[in-house]
Amino acid sequence: LIGERRQKILNISKDELSCLILSENSKYLIASIGKKNLEEFASIFIFETSNFSLIKKMNLHPKGVQYICLSNDNKYLISIGTKEENSVCIWDFEKFKIIDMKKDKPVKGEWGVSFLAPTLVKELQQNLERGEQSMLFLNRRGYAPLLICRDCGH
Repeated sequence: LIGERRQKILNISKDELSCLILSENSKYLIASIGKKNLEEFASIFIFETSNFSLIKKMNLHPKGVQYICLSNDNKYLISIGTKEENSVCIWDFEKFKIIDMKKDKPVKGEWGVSFLAPTLVKELQQNLERGEQSMLFLNRRGYAPLLICRDCGH
């Protein structure tokens, strides 16, 4: 786009956008809505930049999206809900599905009980083996450092 000096106007939503990111390979443009509308959850829109077509619209955050980012290898999209919702979602970007903590339950590892999904642990291990870095954000509130319900995932 920059080399060609062309513009495209996308009418994504009437609602206020909270985040807009471009993948490192410039293949995808991803936008999210800051607050939910009256009809559905806040949306995350994924566009292919070659023709600006909408390839996926994902809804999961009931109160809004405050942050989105892609992993360096474009395998995972991470979305963080608003502070009222207090949730983090990890989407399998290649398959456009969320890693469900109710199904992909944390397991006890050699270090003790984990609060991370086995899929995420595997990806972190692969990053370390490649000599890459990973960063996890933990939103700590109140006295308990972390509380996760093993039944519902919240």
